[in-house]
Amino acid sequence: MAKESESGVVTVACKIPNGLLLRVGEWVTSQQHVFGGGVRDVKEWVSDGQVVEIKGPGGRLSDDPDSPTAIGYALTYNVNAEFMAKWFEENKSHNAVLNGQIFYAADRSRLTDQCKTTKGKRTGYEPINVKGGDPRVSGVRPFKAA
Repeated sequence: MAKESESGVVTVACKIPNGLLLRVGEWVTSQQHVFGGGVRDVKEWVSDGQVVEIKGPGGRLSDDPDSPTAIGYALTYNVNAEFMAKWFEENKSHNAVLNGQIFYAADRSRLTDQCKTTKGKRTGYEPINVKGGDPRVSGVRPFKAA
């Protein structure tokens, strides 16, 4: 996705409110016992044991209207560049990757520009606006106290 940095670390931007726990691994073939005796070969994904916690915005606000946090992204700094490249390769069909809800870059200005570019893109994680304009509440009227 992004060119690896010379220092070996990147900054990750995430728009998923609670963030993500990322793991990488590989597919291995192992044997599984079957009912009635015998074994069969099955493919299973095995983690390499490393877990990287990516922060989510979770309601944080910033005073700077152009900061990634104000736009809706949380930034996680100093993530291993090789790990992120491998995770993105393994998860290239993940909805969060396809929809731009998580991405990374070695250069902070490039990352901020990408956050601004996707500022208006809805993810479905936004708070519901019951007063109108939210496609998830069509036909629902706001509650009025008696």
